[in-house]
Amino acid sequence: MRIAYFVSRFPQQCQTFIRREINEVVRNGHDVTIFPVVSAAGGSKRQASDVCACTSVIYTPLSVRQLWHVLKTSPRPCFKMMGFLLSDTWYRPQMFVKSCIALARGLCASTIIRDEGYDHIHAHWASYPATAAMAVSKLSGIPFSFAFHAYDLFATRIALKQKLSATRFAVLNSQYSVAFLMRWYPGAPADKLMLLYNGLTPDRFADAPRVVPSVVECPHILAVGRLVSTKGFETLVDACGLLSDEGRAFRVTLIGSGPNEEGLRRLIHQRGLESCVTLTGELLQSDVRGYLAEADVVVVPCVAPRCGASHDALPNVVIEAQAAGIPVVASNLFAIPETVRHEETGLLFAPGDASALKLAMGRLMDDPELATRLARQALEEARGRFDVHANVGRLLDRFQRVGEDGSSRLS
Repeated sequence: MRIAYFVSRFPQQCQTFIRREINEVVRNGHDVTIFPVVSAAGGSKRQASDVCACTSVIYTPLSVRQLWHVLKTSPRPCFKMMGFLLSDTWYRPQMFVKSCIALARGLCASTIIRDEGYDHIHAHWASYPATAAMAVSKLSGIPFSFAFHAYDLFATRIALKQKLSATRFAVLNSQYSVAFLMRWYPGAPADKLMLLYNGLTPDRFADAPRVVPSVVECPHILAVGRLVSTKGFETLVDACGLLSDEGRAFRVTLIGSGPNEEGLRRLIHQRGLESCVTLTGELLQSDVRGYLAEADVVVVPCVAPRCGASHDALPNVVIEAQAAGIPVVASNLFAIPETVRHEETGLLFAPGDASALKLAMGRLMDDPELATRLARQALEEARGRFDVHANVGRLLDRFQRVGEDGSSRLS
């Protein structure tokens, strides 16, 4: 098959799960071209083997001449789609402008995708990339699908009713996300919804769970994520303050960057934790893997967002930690309990409860047998749930079924 992938930007360091998916699609013998919705300076078409296994990346230029030609030959679908976008974004002018740019990018790409014989169009993110993909599909007749991830479902829902109607299927990466979508759009056709967890390559999985020594003099606690309010890292710092008050020895590495960085640094200073809590800033994935290799516990202290704010359903660090054989302590929120089950594949605590987090971390520090058991059970389940070969195999089967019979039955 020849598949056109629409994404927001490319490459994006924080979207390694997309690159893993594309690499696996190519490994299965399919031709993939990536179409970023946000163009890059000086790029119209280039090889991307240094970043991803895709055949090429096409930064579609916004040509006034091309847009005029498309509008002149297909005015009705073009203005109809613009009306869909306006109905959902009229109260947020910036979002409407971005939506119009995405629509224009899709209109300009439609001739390329139609004339070069693509079989399927797939978009990552239901917002702007799915807008572009829908535009191409409407004008070319080539079927399209799209994948939800976070803000595009929980905060920024742009013409989703129309997109769900037009798409052959939509991918969601957790049961929590499926339930959330059905609450907002109870009329969404269930046979178009595909549950597919983000996948990991086999080299991400530990050969065997690590055996925690009976005594860890200074346990290494690791947390990874954007420094935003929903990640709950303030709760982690507070819990570390409580551990320090008890005289415990430990060290914490917090990897990530974001708007809450200065506030976290102030809180660390107020708690007197500068010697044991380190903020590294954003790191390359290879460097994050190095920290995972030496971590004793991974903490995911998410908290509930403000009304209408975005959040991650299942943070990727949960998947990475379980695949690496590291015990996880996480808040009982969003899709996290789908893979972190209390006392079975990790420890859960109430969101925002620093005392409960302190107790959970202390349990793993004091009970290495518990830590090893939780890590072992989580690793075994992760092998079955997050294997990229199996997961992308299901996605490719769906692509091919759409091409063969034009239907969108549930996989």
